[in-house]
Amino acid sequence: VRERVEFVCRRLDAVVASLGAWWQKAPIIFSGLPDWTKVLENNLTLHYLAATTFIPMINKRPGSSYLFINSAAADVPVPNSGLMSISAHAQLMLMRVLASEHRHEPVRVNSLVLGTPVVTRTRPEGNADWLTAEEVGKYVTWLISDQSKTRGQVIRFNSRSQLVDLKWQ
Repeated sequence: VRERVEFVCRRLDAVVASLGAWWQKAPIIFSGLPDWTKVLENNLTLHYLAATTFIPMINKRPGSSYLFINSAAADVPVPNSGLMSISAHAQLMLMRVLASEHRHEPVRVNSLVLGTPVVTRTRPEGNADWLTAEEVGKYVTWLISDQSKTRGQVIRFNSRSQLVDLKWQ
């Protein structure tokens, strides 16, 4: 994947890692080792692999940024989705460790935790306080740009109003 990205992009300045899949099947005590393995591979190992692949490509480049996208399951246990909460919380620690290890390098490592469902073209209906894909996209674009100096932070949006009220543009 790295070779293909290098060939197509030629120069990589930022990575937005929105990886993994939701899992909601059973309480932890009724899930088996295959479930544990699948959820950790899809929601933690993929982030590890992406970070160890792409951060070395950008870590010395001034203005570079690596952004994890995470869900509120990292902070809030969801019944029958405990494995998601475990992997999402571990993803936050992965980001924190990487941010710490690269604190003296140009790359900025951050995590964005989305605490609402996201209104999209395929899910156009939602609560008025849910984040929209367009708003999240605009914020992410700003966050990974040179305009943002944010480094080593976990940014949480638990409502649309938090994002709209924030003076980031």
